[in-house]
Amino acid sequence: MKKKFPYQEISFRASGWMLIFYLGVIKYIKQHFYIHDIHLTGSSGGAVCMCSLLFKEFINLDECFKKLINVYQTQSSIFICSYKAHELIDIFINDDHICPYLLKNNTITVSCSEKGKLKFSTCLYYALKNLCNLRHVLKGATLIPYLCSFNGYSFLNMKLFDSYLTTPHPHVTTHCLKITYTHTCVCGCNHLDDIIKPSISLPNQWCLTPPIHILYDLYQHGYDQAMMFFQSKPPLYIPNFNDYV
Repeated sequence: MKKKFPYQEISFRASGWMLIFYLGVIKYIKQHFYIHDIHLTGSSGGAVCMCSLLFKEFINLDECFKKLINVYQTQSSIFICSYKAHELIDIFINDDHICPYLLKNNTITVSCSEKGKLKFSTCLYYALKNLCNLRHVLKGATLIPYLCSFNGYSFLNMKLFDSYLTTPHPHVTTHCLKITYTHTCVCGCNHLDDIIKPSISLPNQWCLTPPIHILYDLYQHGYDQAMMFFQSKPPLYIPNFNDYV
């Protein structure tokens, strides 16, 4: 039987393709908890992945994982990484997947970067209730200027870019569960107890080009780390990511 989620907020760090680890975490959360009246906040790929918490009950996350792998396998260069993020948004953030009730009854915050005259600045979009607007903001939050367009993503007369440039891990409240792929998160959450992370800190380059053969282990590891966090049960299998670091 599902339980009430024990946190008021979940924050997802910028991730790139490490969102596959996050998806494993989300699979466990959706299996065991009701997500209702929760503040969901995310940055970059983490913001895209957090939206799977809003998926309809019949959506199979294992099938979503397979689609993720198919999209990744068509990435011929790191320079199209952002466009692949937009492809994922088109595939998953739509009426077929997103539950209107969950979108309405949870608070969604996405962090973006806005290009000013001299520098990039943080731009937070709060209480996103409109699916169309959510899709637009997510596409702005995943557009890396150094890997694709320097023109930004146009939304409400603003030019938006990847939120990793200004807020890799958005500001959170004290009663927040933090999801990250690294042990040295810039927000300092490595010093707190309320965090789900891999057994070792994964290389930053895996955000853009993770080894294809570790992706299933990464997905399962996210699920196992969430189980260990909530149930204090050791995982049945811990992949030796050190072999690839």
